[in-house]
Amino acid sequence: GELIQQVLTAPEKAQWIVKAAMEDKDVQVQKHLSKALKVIPEDWLALLMPLLDNPSYETVAIALEKLCEAHPDKAKQFLLLTQNTVGTRGRNVRIKWLELSLIYQPDPKWAKELIGFTSNSFEFLSRVAAAEACWRLNLYSDVLMANLLEAAGSPNGRLRNPCRAVIRKFYQQPIIR
Repeated sequence: GELIQQVLTAPEKAQWIVKAAMEDKDVQVQKHLSKALKVIPEDWLALLMPLLDNPSYETVAIALEKLCEAHPDKAKQFLLLTQNTVGTRGRNVRIKWLELSLIYQPDPKWAKELIGFTSNSFEFLSRVAAAEACWRLNLYSDVLMANLLEAAGSPNGRLRNPCRAVIRKFYQQPIIR
């Protein structure tokens, strides 16, 4: 991880380490690579595309976000490649996919699905991740607020506290208050 971080500070000289990391059998190496990527030159795309199908769902979510940010003109392609990936128990890839889809190819059905993940039909990891994504997108609705208020009363502090924080953030906006 440290070697990857150091080499990637000079991307013009780092393609060899990216290639070596992508060929490594240890998925942790690719996870470190995806986290360390700051700049993604066009000629690295073919080399990095396999990150979107990595065995580590954390790596997939990170790579999807970084690739979309680095090459927004290709975001639809990256999103298409990951559209059926759910991810971990907390649906990390699907929630990141919905968030990025709402940025790069907005559709009301994606907003409805993302807000739906904040309901009590889902476990707390999905609910918290979806609530935080809604905040980052400023995706406010009455349904979202009802779900957040229900979560704010939960005995589970790992659900209650983050949802209360999202409510406070929305409440700071005069138009929502």
